[in-house]
Amino acid sequence: MMQMLRRLYDSGITLLAGTDGGAQLALHHELETFVQAGIPANEVLKIATYNPTKVFSLDGQYGSVQPGRKADFILVDGNPAENISDIRKVFLVVTNHSLFYPKKIYEYAGWSYYY
Repeated sequence: MMQMLRRLYDSGITLLAGTDGGAQLALHHELETFVQAGIPANEVLKIATYNPTKVFSLDGQYGSVQPGRKADFILVDGNPAENISDIRKVFLVVTNHSLFYPKKIYEYAGWSYYY
């Protein structure tokens, strides 16, 4: 699978990241797998964020930070472009004009945070 993933990337095939069934934490693992296959972390972040906007013709609304675009984003405690596993360290989620702090949500539910 790793060799095939790398060949697809090297051949210029547009790759998308995502999970079926809503297992969000599985996405972190998927991104880590892309890097393990030899795809640079900064390209993996593009695969997870920008590529879907192009494929689904949403690049006029999403995919880059600029005036007039939707502002759905996350802030992480780290640099996933250097260490893709930092994508697991979500500090803040901004979506639909709302702010979410995962550590506080987990704490409220009585769960420990996963990093």
